[in-house]
Amino acid sequence: MTTPPEPPPLPTAQALQLGAHNVQYNFSGGAVPVTWPCRAGVVPPEADCRQSRPADQTLARPSASREGTVAQVVTGMGGVGKTQLVAHLAHDLWRKREVDLLVWITATSRRNLVAGYAEAALRVFGIEEGDVDRAAQRFLTWLAEPHGHRWLIVLDDVSDPADLRYLWPPAEAFGRTVVTSRRRDNALWAGRQLIELTVFRPAEAEVYLKAKLAARPAALDGAADLAAALGHHPLALAQAAAYILDRGPRTSCSAYRKLLTGRRRRLSDLAPDALPDQQGVPMSAIWTLSIEQAARLAPVGLAQPVLELAALLDPNGIPISILTTTSVSAFCAERVDREIDADTIDEALRLLARFNLLSLDDATETAHIHAMVQRAVRETLTPDARRRLSTCLADAVFEQWRTMRRREDAMAANVIALVEATDLDLWDPEGNLHPVLYRTLHRIAGEGEQPSTSFLDHLYRRTVEHVGIDHLSTLRLRIYLAVRRGASGDMSGAVDDFEALVGDCVRTLGQDHDETLNVRRNLGEHKARAGDTIGGIADLEAVLVDCLRIQGADHPNTLGARFNLAKWRGHTGDPLRSAGEFDNLVAALTRELGPDDSNTLAARWNAASFRGMAGEGRPAVEMFTALTRDYVRLAGRNHPVTLEARLELAKWRAVAGDTSDAIADLRALVEDMVRVLGADHAQTRKAQDDLDGLVNSPI
Repeated sequence: MTTPPEPPPLPTAQALQLGAHNVQYNFSGGAVPVTWPCRAGVVPPEADCRQSRPADQTLARPSASREGTVAQVVTGMGGVGKTQLVAHLAHDLWRKREVDLLVWITATSRRNLVAGYAEAALRVFGIEEGDVDRAAQRFLTWLAEPHGHRWLIVLDDVSDPADLRYLWPPAEAFGRTVVTSRRRDNALWAGRQLIELTVFRPAEAEVYLKAKLAARPAALDGAADLAAALGHHPLALAQAAAYILDRGPRTSCSAYRKLLTGRRRRLSDLAPDALPDQQGVPMSAIWTLSIEQAARLAPVGLAQPVLELAALLDPNGIPISILTTTSVSAFCAERVDREIDADTIDEALRLLARFNLLSLDDATETAHIHAMVQRAVRETLTPDARRRLSTCLADAVFEQWRTMRRREDAMAANVIALVEATDLDLWDPEGNLHPVLYRTLHRIAGEGEQPSTSFLDHLYRRTVEHVGIDHLSTLRLRIYLAVRRGASGDMSGAVDDFEALVGDCVRTLGQDHDETLNVRRNLGEHKARAGDTIGGIADLEAVLVDCLRIQGADHPNTLGARFNLAKWRGHTGDPLRSAGEFDNLVAALTRELGPDDSNTLAARWNAASFRGMAGEGRPAVEMFTALTRDYVRLAGRNHPVTLEARLELAKWRAVAGDTSDAIADLRALVEDMVRVLGADHAQTRKAQDDLDGLVNSPI
């Protein structure tokens, strides 16, 4: 489109009448010169080392409708670069003379919107209108007129979609409207082009840091790790780079990351004295306004406590069911002094999502929250508030765990995040650790993994500091330390640890204490694993006698000793006897713990395996078929334990002579394992080897 000729200058007058296409505008007041192209408002300068992003291309290609160009709404959490994205577009269109009128309005209130339109009216008409509301409406009416002037209207940082009521610019072929907002209410984007801006991609964040710190290459040490620690957040990266440059040659990305991840510095301590790129607030305060606004909307007052709870959990995925438990409902009810239920908490989560303070994935029933939002929220909490929040969440996870079989990994990840965030506010007045911590350690060990080093070591160190070396909580954690040592390959060292632990338990708790018997059982198990099968079985037989005498047949220690003993008897040459013992154990565990408990399922697994090892291949197939079906129901078809059960089923089908079915099962299994675990995973390679062996075996 060519630039239209400038209209003739308007004469100075006390009253002026302009008309176009039977539409008439009446003005009074002094006239000012009008020049084209013209601008109203101040477009922010482009940020130093600004990165081109995929959203630039999306913004540059607006959608069209029958009425004209569709308004574009750029939404995203605070600090991701929404204003900068649109400012780049505005500068680019102005430099290329592709717009005749550029209007930039900081639309944080309806008053600002009206004032911005009134200023634009002055630039276009050259007449100062005493009534700003009337001037704004005349300007919006003019935008829809076929005057030939190309325009771009930017409404930056809209705080409340209601402020735009009757103030949206029209959709016209020769004009464009772009809105930026931290909110994503339907009223803001319905019928418009929504552009969701997120944080930098890892490569973009590294390129940005390299550009910012180009004058000090040594400062780039650890750049990728720092970018990850900041969650690739653009504003956080900009302020970190400015801090590093201000502090001189001894400060690098690695040094900044060490300050960031330490517990002695707050976010406000890590902001540069002068913020870069004309930023208005430091990272520590970037989300304050959004939080305050959300707290004022329905359900009133609930957004704050729900956000505080989310700030202590895993940013990569929080099962929404954790936040809708009765424990959380009771906590929130106390905070807002009214009755709260799960539906109301869900409303609060939706509200927080509308403000881009977190996001919700309805398909997986998961909430996600940026780590920097979490950090900023946590730093506002008092020690007492943090303790109350952590206790509530520990109760909530424990409440949900048994009903969330498919998501036990997510439960464990959230407990680990909770411990890291709260520095362990999880003891009761007697110094006992919350039971959800032991469940988390059981889960990690149950997957055949070593308990997370940082998690376990942190628990142990802080527990020793809090309650001493001989407290029951400390002794229980020493069990996991010994198990970890054995899992790392040092089985004889694990046996030494358990022997020392037996002595300490006898000394501090007594010979008949539950934990003493539990440690003795673990000692027998690890002796057998270390190669002393006879000694291990002897220890297990002795502890079983004591468990029956002291605790009874249905106690977990008794059932555990029976489990260990049946397993090692089977491995030493009597698999049929072991299969029968596991059959009996399945009945007992089903009665005490339920059919879906992990211990019951493990006993069924062993019963099937030992029956197959005893030469009863067909019953083994039937048992693994039923077991696999239950794992699919409880954990999903692609859960690692389900994949392993499917591998066992295929193996016993081949043993039973069902070669074609076994091959078909293995082909499907290998495909799933490659997708879920990866081609190089040990289980994937095992399944592929089994498949190759069956395919290439002579008929």
